[in-house]
Amino acid sequence: MLLKNRITGERKWLAEMSPAERSLWLMGKTIRDFDGMVMMHDLSVSFFTQTQSDATIGDGTKNISPLIRAMRAAVMRAGEKFFHVAALEIQPKRYRTYGVLAAHWHVVIGCSMPDAFPHAASVIGANGRRRIKKIRDGKIITWDWLHENSLKKFGMYFICDAFSKQVYGYLSKYLPKPDLLDDFKRRAGKRAHVFSSSHFPIENKMQFEQWKEYQRLLEQDADLADLYWRREGSRIVGRAKRDTETLWGSGWVQHRVTYDRVLSIPGIWLPDTGGDALLDGTTAPE
Repeated sequence: MLLKNRITGERKWLAEMSPAERSLWLMGKTIRDFDGMVMMHDLSVSFFTQTQSDATIGDGTKNISPLIRAMRAAVMRAGEKFFHVAALEIQPKRYRTYGVLAAHWHVVIGCSMPDAFPHAASVIGANGRRRIKKIRDGKIITWDWLHENSLKKFGMYFICDAFSKQVYGYLSKYLPKPDLLDDFKRRAGKRAHVFSSSHFPIENKMQFEQWKEYQRLLEQDADLADLYWRREGSRIVGRAKRDTETLWGSGWVQHRVTYDRVLSIPGIWLPDTGGDALLDGTTAPE
């Protein structure tokens, strides 16, 4: 399939994009979605890092997800909002030189309560060695909570307040190059996931052009807001729930629920049909 970039006009075959290229595009898009949501809801942001050993690296997010789920549960029990994005740093120099797969998880957390998480600083001690200085305990997630849920299972960790609410620059530098990511996945195994994120509201998953078209559609027909909106690839798709009922001769009634596509808002990349026509018969917005 030939793809066309609606912004630059560049054309590229889908087969030319490696799985790593597609994964990295999605990672970057999700981090920008997180930034937009944090700014929109004025969330407080914390950075959390954790070392993962070589023995567990093949399990990818399997070893960080339980900790994040526990954090989310504790925050939501307190009636606050919790969102996160997490990227696995492969450490290219160490990996290429020594073949060591040990890596670090970099997690960015957005919370609606200020000071919900602890804050620490990395300082140089009297002996000239770097150490972690605890500056403030968290109102929800405390140092004792982290020790109980993180240290005993995974190893070293560090957490601090973010210096900026726009964290794309912080996380993007840890995203590996496509060739390194492909090689890393081959070495670590198929289960080696290197990225994780919360489910964001649909408005935070749209590109700016898609958001404008979405708002225009809702102004024309407010009932479209009742559709099930989700991102599918680079598109934002609205689907309608349909419950079909089949009566069998034995008297049993079978219910089948499907979600039929009603609308599709294209992203930057779309199938190149030689014109501006989209797969669902509509045309790209100007």
